[in-house]
Amino acid sequence: INQMVVLARLEEQPDVTLVDVNFSEVVKKVAGNFKSVIEKAGKKYEIKLQEDIHVKATEDELYELVSILIDNACKYCDEDGQIFVTLTKAKRGKRARLTVANSYADGKNVDYSRFFDRFYREDESHNQKQPGYGIGLSMAQGIVVDQFRGSIRADYKDGNIRFIVRI
Repeated sequence: INQMVVLARLEEQPDVTLVDVNFSEVVKKVAGNFKSVIEKAGKKYEIKLQEDIHVKATEDELYELVSILIDNACKYCDEDGQIFVTLTKAKRGKRARLTVANSYADGKNVDYSRFFDRFYREDESHNQKQPGYGIGLSMAQGIVVDQFRGSIRADYKDGNIRFIVRI
């Protein structure tokens, strides 16, 4: 219910004033909050952050975005798998690139284009043990694209599902 309320509020906001936010500090804080949960689940956790990366955003929504992506990686990571969080400057311009990836052995033939559809859950019969209603990634897309004028995509490479955000 909380995610649905946040999603509704995001859609109702006319124009958000973007300010300079230290993206590195936000990612460090959120990633740190998930560390004990991930390690307790027996998964490896690797965080690589370039320091002092700033973006035009709102701190609350940026925090929510990173939380959604890391939480999603936790939920869908293979048992005894790995989760990677990487923040770097994008190759072109002043933009930042956040990548959140997790090992996902069954991900080779998945339709990643649908992951950002609201209420989409890939193969319902196998998702009964995972809590949620399929709106987190839709929220992430709304934050990145509608609020921050960036981009987000999902792909599969080397046995890992990756979510790549450019702001």
